[in-house]
Amino acid sequence: MSTNSSQDDKPNVMVREGNQSDFNYIINSWLEELWNHHPNYLINKNVFNKNYSEIIKKLLSKSHVQVAVDEEDHEHIYGYVIFESINDINIVHWINVKLIFRGFKIAELLMNSVSNFGKTETLITHLPRYLPEKCSTKEVLRKYQLKYDPFIIHRRIHEKT
Repeated sequence: MSTNSSQDDKPNVMVREGNQSDFNYIINSWLEELWNHHPNYLINKNVFNKNYSEIIKKLLSKSHVQVAVDEEDHEHIYGYVIFESINDINIVHWINVKLIFRGFKIAELLMNSVSNFGKTETLITHLPRYLPEKCSTKEVLRKYQLKYDPFIIHRRIHEKT
């Protein structure tokens, strides 16, 4: 891993397209983070994982995946974003950065890898659990011009690819 000697130093990050070998990590981390989010943790974890993993797999089959990785070790994942671009609209389904690497603007780097981000309407289907310090969800949505629409997932997973 090509991080500098201090944990406060920014890791050397590049963004690459996700591939099949990333999907187990993406599915597991997405499920874990989402299950720990209120009120999902009230659902039996096995029931939640069984049902929501199917939704995630359907979304992954229709989506673009961009992965932030170490510049030297392209298998060392720092974070990822899952999104679709449909008719000049971006739909961001999930963005995740490993806890230890938050605060290094990796999420911003990932969002900038989304097709035409900032130039077209961008919907987000899941609200981020962890936000920059002293930022509210409304502030993040406003700053990045995101529109929250959790219901688009249901339309997307039932549409043919």
